[in-house]
Amino acid sequence: QVRPGLRGLRSGPCAPSTPSRSLCARLLPPARTASPGGYSAARAVFAASFVTLRLLLWPAVTVRFWSDSLLALRGDVACASRGATLFYLASNAVLTAMQLGWGVIICRRIAAAASAAASAAPSLEHRTAQLRKLEASRPRLVFAYRASCFAYSATGAVYAACLPRLPTAFRSTVLCGGGWFAAALLLQGGLSFMNDAVATLGRPVPFSRRLWQTLDRLLAWTLTANAAATARVWAASAESTAHPALAPAMVLSFLTFIPSRLCEVWGRMVPFLAWHSAWHYVPNAIALAWILQTAAGGPGAGGAEAE
Repeated sequence: QVRPGLRGLRSGPCAPSTPSRSLCARLLPPARTASPGGYSAARAVFAASFVTLRLLLWPAVTVRFWSDSLLALRGDVACASRGATLFYLASNAVLTAMQLGWGVIICRRIAAAASAAASAAPSLEHRTAQLRKLEASRPRLVFAYRASCFAYSATGAVYAACLPRLPTAFRSTVLCGGGWFAAALLLQGGLSFMNDAVATLGRPVPFSRRLWQTLDRLLAWTLTANAAATARVWAASAESTAHPALAPAMVLSFLTFIPSRLCEVWGRMVPFLAWHSAWHYVPNAIALAWILQTAAGGPGAGGAEAE
């Protein structure tokens, strides 16, 4: 059986009205039967990637495309073919309308799936009891999960130590200066530990569990959004000496949160511990590699170059 909360995520090429319906009907039922969890997770990842790529990034790129094309049509910049430019603008308008139409369908399905999943999910008390049992039966996994909280702090400490040696473009982020970002990463390690390693495991915390959860998620998602935006800026910098694959790899690694959250909601706590640890370890490991490569390969930062 497919997870109740994800039955509604049918859209795009698998919709009943599309010509590829017969092909999907032949391929998807066997996949659903052979691996229900993988099938549901794949549908959830597709929905998340569609929203990210086609509803968030597509409009941003489209605005720039239309701006440049209109400048070319007005004669402000060189234009090799007005006909080709008009054709591409018309095609982009049609594709954008299609993205938005599919996006509305998918967002409605996501809302329905979230409502169904919430009603079918195990209770918080049940999930906490499972985690407490895993502390005895899977101590190494739980230890790795708890230690992963401080991956943020490790990245913040290394970034702060490398700041004097980094090129100028790498000494600031989209939202704040590099020093503030490093301090926020250091703080995030402590907040993550209090929420994930203490409160989530059912141990008593000062004040309330909801408070630590709110603080942790608020800062974590702010840092994630800042890191994703900053990755684009750093990767485009001429001062970057790190491997070009690190920027997209770090952004894609944020998707590990999706299976982590799904496993938590479904009450599958062993996969939850593994995926949530990956959510902490993988993006920070990539960020550390990027920072260290840039600090080692950059020109003693931009300051040495300026001298």
